[in-house]
Amino acid sequence: MNSSNIPAWRLSRLPLVLLILCSLAVPALAQAKKKPQPTPKPPPPPPEVVPPGIEVIEISTSSSDNPKVPFYVRPPAGFSAKDGTKKHRLVILFPFVPESGLKAMARSRLLTQLADVQGWFIVSPTLAVDFRNDARNREKAFYYPERWSGKAVLEAVAEIEKRFPVDGSRLFVLGLSGGAQIAHRLGLWCPERITAVAVNSSGWFDDPESKASQVAWAITVGESDPIMPASVDFVDKLKAHGAQPIFKAFIGMAHEDYPKANQLCAAFLLHMDELTKDQLGQPPDSSGGEAFNRPEHHRYVGDRRDYSYFPKTPEEMKNIPPEAQLLLPDDTVAEFWGEPGH
Repeated sequence: MNSSNIPAWRLSRLPLVLLILCSLAVPALAQAKKKPQPTPKPPPPPPEVVPPGIEVIEISTSSSDNPKVPFYVRPPAGFSAKDGTKKHRLVILFPFVPESGLKAMARSRLLTQLADVQGWFIVSPTLAVDFRNDARNREKAFYYPERWSGKAVLEAVAEIEKRFPVDGSRLFVLGLSGGAQIAHRLGLWCPERITAVAVNSSGWFDDPESKASQVAWAITVGESDPIMPASVDFVDKLKAHGAQPIFKAFIGMAHEDYPKANQLCAAFLLHMDELTKDQLGQPPDSSGGEAFNRPEHHRYVGDRRDYSYFPKTPEEMKNIPPEAQLLLPDDTVAEFWGEPGH
């Protein structure tokens, strides 16, 4: 049918009909835009592929967020069960939130390289926390070992000792951010099991007690990180209890995984391993004495006002106010910490 066969009165009504249809459609479209659309659920993450040579130990816990915690165990390169009964160092690497244990090990290349040279085993767990709601909840967050996470860690260590020749009584623990939260608290909670703690950018700290002097400490943070004052306060409290922590606030560093901080912590752990490796496999010291961080174990004194360091002599100690003094154990740690003073 062509337009010549359509009655004129119908043609005259066509614009009116279109106007009515548009007036009905516009509010409907506007309403459709206002109506919230359901957010599609993200697909579940693919299962992690465990690299060859990594063993997984699962530990059941009372945490509803962490009913089973996987601990990923990495032996040093070239390790063989036929190597004899020599005891190896066990290093616990705690990931940041929400990083997995496997990703933490993959990120920490400097640590894994050092572990291969020194013959260390590294274990890293995957731990979950509802950071927005439960971060300060001492009953739920894994940051607080006295509730459930410390028990899980010690159970994992005991299981690793059954499978590998490691010393579970002279642990190194380290972590970044949320990992630093549990790492430093383990040093306070069970100092008789831990030789050294190295932490970077811990959001907040628990107050140390006198037993903290049994542990050697390295604390790093960024000068641009809002949590720097809390780190300074923790270091001062450690010193008040007789510990000799190494502390560095890095210029240009925020709340992040910072290569220079990793280098300093690695140098610190290397020093502590060389200092204490002859004790691996020996009966634990039940005397409750201080760790290998007494003044006689340090060659240099650092001035944390400008990060210059000097040979630890009575004269140099007099030149630096006690509150600014930090003792540094050897050349490598001192060089990663600051610059030689003049």
